[in-house]
Amino acid sequence: MSFTAAVMFCAVPSVSGLSTCAAGASEVNKLSVNHIYKTYDFTGDGVADTFAVQARSMGSYYSYISVYINGAEVFVPGKNAVYFGSDDIQRIVLDGTPLLFLSIDGENGDNYAYVLKYEDGAMNSIAEPCKT
Repeated sequence: MSFTAAVMFCAVPSVSGLSTCAAGASEVNKLSVNHIYKTYDFTGDGVADTFAVQARSMGSYYSYISVYINGAEVFVPGKNAVYFGSDDIQRIVLDGTPLLFLSIDGENGDNYAYVLKYEDGAMNSIAEPCKT
């Protein structure tokens, strides 16, 4: 599967997240919120980075998440993507390129899914965010 085809296929969230495209990836790592990882390369330079997805409070009920690489905040999902404790976060390596799949709940029962690639100091969406 080509990199572009794999990303297009993976950008569509499913019940099982990105597990459906694991066959096309050389590596898939399930990650958790509020855990610091120091063994994975996210920037594509071949060196392990310090990575975390942190839940941040927006009051008594709502929270949002921020993605950090090497201490810098590199991505915050849109304002409607709130964190209710349900998530699917995976690091996927396709054709040697590390990607981050991030699926989180949103307001009104919506789910937001992102396929992100680190470029120029930020995690950028390489596919339109999916809302299901």
